[in-house]
Amino acid sequence: MVETFEVAQTRPEQERAPALEKRNPQQMTDLLKLTQPDPVDWCEANIQLDYGKFDASKHPLMSEPLRSAANMRGGMTGLIGSVQHVKTLAAQLLQLYTAQTTPSRQAHYDLTKEALKEFSDDKFTPLINNTPAIKGIITDGRHAQTTYYTNFPFGFIRLLGARILAHRNSKTIEMVTLDESWAYETGWIDQIKDRLSSYPWSWRMFLPTSGQTAGSEIDVLWQRSTQKVWHVPCDCCGKMIPYIWTQPKQKNGEQLPGGMKFASGDDVLFDDQSTDYAKIKDSVYYECQLCAGQMTFNPATQHKRNQTGRYISMNPNGDDKIDFFNYNAMAHFPWGDLACQYHDAVASKNRGDLEALENFVRKRLAEPWDVSKFIVIADEEDSTGDYPSSEIWKDADYTFCTIDVQKDHFYYVIRSWSKGVESRLIEAHKALSDLHIVEMCEKYGILQDGMDGSGVFVDGNYNTTEVQRIAAKNGWIVLRGQNCKPFRHPDGLRKMYSEPVPVDTWQGTNEGDGRVKYCIQFWYAENEARSRFATLRGMSEPKRLWTHSNNAGTNYLNQLNSWARIAKTNPKDGSVYYDWKQTARNDHMYDCEKMQLVAAAMAGLIGVSEKPADEKD
Repeated sequence: MVETFEVAQTRPEQERAPALEKRNPQQMTDLLKLTQPDPVDWCEANIQLDYGKFDASKHPLMSEPLRSAANMRGGMTGLIGSVQHVKTLAAQLLQLYTAQTTPSRQAHYDLTKEALKEFSDDKFTPLINNTPAIKGIITDGRHAQTTYYTNFPFGFIRLLGARILAHRNSKTIEMVTLDESWAYETGWIDQIKDRLSSYPWSWRMFLPTSGQTAGSEIDVLWQRSTQKVWHVPCDCCGKMIPYIWTQPKQKNGEQLPGGMKFASGDDVLFDDQSTDYAKIKDSVYYECQLCAGQMTFNPATQHKRNQTGRYISMNPNGDDKIDFFNYNAMAHFPWGDLACQYHDAVASKNRGDLEALENFVRKRLAEPWDVSKFIVIADEEDSTGDYPSSEIWKDADYTFCTIDVQKDHFYYVIRSWSKGVESRLIEAHKALSDLHIVEMCEKYGILQDGMDGSGVFVDGNYNTTEVQRIAAKNGWIVLRGQNCKPFRHPDGLRKMYSEPVPVDTWQGTNEGDGRVKYCIQFWYAENEARSRFATLRGMSEPKRLWTHSNNAGTNYLNQLNSWARIAKTNPKDGSVYYDWKQTARNDHMYDCEKMQLVAAAMAGLIGVSEKPADEKD
């Protein structure tokens, strides 16, 4: 027989109020701590998980946040941690513990109704059904337990969607859990909190989430909170330390000790430039930031450290009604696998794609993601290469020509690329006729065969019909920018450019073969191209990948910095978002370089896309 604890609350809040009205909120909270069973003990007595009966020793990172959330009144508890560990489980256990010990009007939020159904079917409903202490108090009736609702004496649990306005602003609740609240839009948490206002001393909120966005609601709460970070004893000096991925460089360039260390760069590349992941894994160790001692990984040692680990407040003056906890994947995930994931994320960043690095920072390191640290405009001096214009680069694998069209002239850029994403500027000039550009492309061996293959791309947003005819005549490809998200392709991948579209230019047929004169046209996401261009220009380690010739000229340099990324505030909800603003009238060379990114992406050099990851994984 499964042991259960007696229900501490047998009457609704309004019936108990007269007996407690003389107590202040802190006295009432202390009284609840004395009369309620310890939540961890309750879970060990009642909860059945996949591996068997709940064992707190298997979840050392969960115990203190769970106790804080269970005992919190008139405040909130946060758990910012890596994915696929204990965060969502902690929310489920808190809901069931509350239902059995202090039943109330409860709700659990996820982003969408679809995500809630999956959560209910795969996790929450099976957990309820395997917990007799909860199953036994569910009221009779065919609607007492459904996919989104569970009813019991003096309370209920609702599953609600954060993206649904009615769910954020409807009936009163007393206790709420908000899963993966880093993805909530500005104002959503406050809207949900307003639903708790009928319980001024007893309301509580639990926020289990991955790493937040810098400056977001969750980030502001973290800054105000107790900031309790998971610490473990160093194997060498025995002092308690938090796991950090790397130490920031000092202003004088000095690198302080501490963080995850492993082989990288050319040391982990085979002759064919593929990655030696085994070498990365074999080289991993953690360097203590206090004594510089080396800590190695194996699951048993990792578990032993966690058994003696604890959360330590990094903000002693923080608000104790905003009790936030933080741990990262170094506390529970294989270090070698983390090092390999980071290697791949950096490789993607070097191709101009920040998605993998964002996922690593948010979902493995559980740290705030600040895109402004990676989208930068390189200064002119740093971008200057040690080569002149018109110099053929012997290491080039691809050479593209991109063209910006004006009323009576053209601007064009010829740039060479290597498979390692390094690129060099070959030519950047103004041309009075398309024939001149054709001759320059022939000089550098750039293909101009239209539908049979071409390395020349021309902007088609100005005088589109005429540009399409010029492209068909010369064997070029038309690019047209849009203010849109990346395009989903038939294979499920999202890319900055669309599928190719053949365009009939209405010029009759080609001489000789009689084929209708067509050109190929692609649409592309302009802001995505701008962001990736800015990211690539900002890369300087292990070396600068994107450079221009040392005699490119003032006109080229001025136009190169004609767009800037700025932060804006949404007037509807106060949220901050980033947009691009033109800062100089002439941006023709910038447009040519931006289109070079699209061409490089088509060649598989920049931003190799992946299927969109689930927001929780």
